[in-house]
Amino acid sequence: MKKTIRDCIALAIISCLLCFTFLDVIYKFLFSFIEKKIAIPPYDINLNIFSGVLLSLSVAYVPLFIMGVWLKGNITNVRKRVLTVIIFVGLIIAAVCLNIFRINSTILFMTRLPESPVPFAFDETYFEYFVFIASVAAALISYFAFRSKPNNTPEDQPAVWEN
Repeated sequence: MKKTIRDCIALAIISCLLCFTFLDVIYKFLFSFIEKKIAIPPYDINLNIFSGVLLSLSVAYVPLFIMGVWLKGNITNVRKRVLTVIIFVGLIIAAVCLNIFRINSTILFMTRLPESPVPFAFDETYFEYFVFIASVAAALISYFAFRSKPNNTPEDQPAVWEN
């Protein structure tokens, strides 16, 4: 058990460092789906350090959530583990798409204003919160859908007193 916890922590640290290292690439990828009618400022790591750290941490927690669901839910079946990963990836993609839709609708509203193009900062996108909420939702759904349930054998039933 100690080895598994150590592996989870190492995986989270490596994921966080990789995400933070490639934050500029992730930033450009996420903004490539957003309307081109806005003035996207160049990414500055010093100005957006808090958002960058939060996005890195929210991405780093995904493997921890998956392994935690597998361990706490006692999920050993390979099919259920693959479905858990699919649920995580699907909900995270859905959350990012929902956030992009939200940003695009905000931009369409703001471009109707007299001053155009509208500046838009990375701090106002909230990708990190959407990814974290989707991860928590996926963990709960996967845990309750795939956990090993106790058998209904007489040993598992509470004692019944007869009068």
